[in-house]
Amino acid sequence: MAPTKLRIGVIGVGTRGRQHLTTISELPDHFQLVAVCDLAAPAAEAAAAQAGVPWYTSVHHFLANVGLDVVLIATQAETHHLVAEAVAQHGLPMLIETPLGTTRAMMDYTANVVAKAGVEAEVGENMWRRPTERLNQRAIEAGLIGDVVRVSSYYESAGQDSCYHSMSLLRVYAGADVSEVRAHSHISSLKPSVSETWTQAQLYYTNGVMGTCTFVTGWLGPLRRGHPRFMSVE
Repeated sequence: MAPTKLRIGVIGVGTRGRQHLTTISELPDHFQLVAVCDLAAPAAEAAAAQAGVPWYTSVHHFLANVGLDVVLIATQAETHHLVAEAVAQHGLPMLIETPLGTTRAMMDYTANVVAKAGVEAEVGENMWRRPTERLNQRAIEAGLIGDVVRVSSYYESAGQDSCYHSMSLLRVYAGADVSEVRAHSHISSLKPSVSETWTQAQLYYTNGVMGTCTFVTGWLGPLRRGHPRFMSVE
């Protein structure tokens, strides 16, 4: 049987949202883009014109007037929980751009509204899906390096001011959820008007695996371009 083509709508057409629109256009056997939505009318209109679909600036009008099978949320991270609630109230499954939220309370809120509505939601966190990481997972699952006792990340896959990519990948390698995090950080003033926050964290996983994560907020800039970055599994 031919796969079902899903009618998809995108909320948020900034830089990341436009990247998703490109991906959707390259998967015509799986998705039919039917509309876009963004609070900024010029951005919504431009994206819609390029894709040849209607555009909206109101999330509620968008959800009420467009027949959708699934919604992709690519708004600012601090709004994800609010948009997810609106989508869930319309009974639609959703893919939420990473990070899921900027605080634990926001993420818990999203989990609660999704569970209450009985819809499915997934975070677009793809670090663990890359070919190298998937090969590493296969090796770990096959027992080729023995039982995992420690996982660590040193400046690897960190975000600009967070480390959600690193935490996601370490979780997959550890094979369990984190039960406790102990961390300390230090702010350094490097020169006038330039500073960075360095963080060192210990991670305690439910299966007994230990983890460490080290990152700085400025690693994407010139201060860290030559510094070794690595992730290890012991």
